[in-house]
Order: sequence, then C-alpha cells, then structure tokens
Amino acid sequence: MQVTIELPDELAEQIRGSSGDIGRLMLEAFALERYRSGAMTGWQVQQLVGLKNRFELDAFLKHAGIFPEYTAEELALDYSASRLASGERPPSS
Repeated sequence: MQVTIELPDELAEQIRGSSGDIGRLMLEAFALERYRSGAMTGWQVQQLVGLKNRFELDAFLKHAGIFPEYTAEELALDYSASRLASGERPPSS
C-alpha cells in the first residue's frame, strides 16, 4: 500500500534540508507512535520499518527514547533459559 501526504512546500523543504528522506521520517514517526500507544507490536514495527532483527528493533526504540517494559516474570524466564543454555542445573525447589 502506498500512502501520500501533502505538506506545504516551505515545510517540506525545511524538513528535507534537516532530516533527509521525509517519507522515511514519517514512516518511522508513525511506527513509533503506534508502538507507544500499544496499537502496534514490536514485531509489526520491525516489519513496517524494515529492521532485520530484534537487536535492530531494540536500538531503534532506544534511539527514540522508548524502553519496553521488562517484567519480573520475563527476567525469571530469561534467567532460567540462560542457566539451562549454559548447562547449569536449575535450583531444586
């Protein structure tokens, strides 16, 4: 799908002069706003903006000042997965 927007010429020249590709700038701004509002997932942002992997997505979000929430449960799961991957036995409960 292709989307067209109209900008006043003066504004378009100002944006082009300071930011380069107006279309890319608008696409990224749209994706970031949709992500912030919860209307778009990280995977959807990654696809829309053309990022290759989760690391590029994380860098893109960080550059925009967006730091996804990381819950205690996610930390515990990552910790367990890390221990398992390193060959450690999980602690017995």
